[in-house]
Amino acid sequence: MLIADFVKATGLPRDTVRFYVKKGLLQPEVGRSGTNRYQDFDAEQVDRALLIREKQALGFSLDEIAVLSAEFARGISFSRHAEVMRERLAVIDEQAARLARLRRYFKAKIAWLDGGAVTEPPSFARIVGATKGLPDPPARLPSPKSATRTTRR
Repeated sequence: MLIADFVKATGLPRDTVRFYVKKGLLQPEVGRSGTNRYQDFDAEQVDRALLIREKQALGFSLDEIAVLSAEFARGISFSRHAEVMRERLAVIDEQAARLARLRRYFKAKIAWLDGGAVTEPPSFARIVGATKGLPDPPARLPSPKSATRTTRR
């Protein structure tokens, strides 16, 4: 397929496809039509382009992807393949832990806001357990609207 069809199939911008080809991440067949050279992409190149995008979303840089692609092209061993995946899995696990901490904070903040924000706002450090050495928050005084009056008889 020509680049216009490839762009439609992958959802990638034309400039990105050209950049991937220039970096050697994609290797379309080069043909000739009259005086024009054209690039012919196949289904394998579509798969490769989508996988590159997925790897980028998981934190791989294009340089890392290029190095790994070259390794795979030479015939990477199962043990090296597993090592690469373990390294990336550790990074993904850390990202997941960070998201979980942020999620806990957002839930606490939403609950605080839904409750009228009458107490001290949630502290990210306290919610994620990073409170070593932090002083206790000051007590928040009740708002004048919520204070009750006592009358003398």
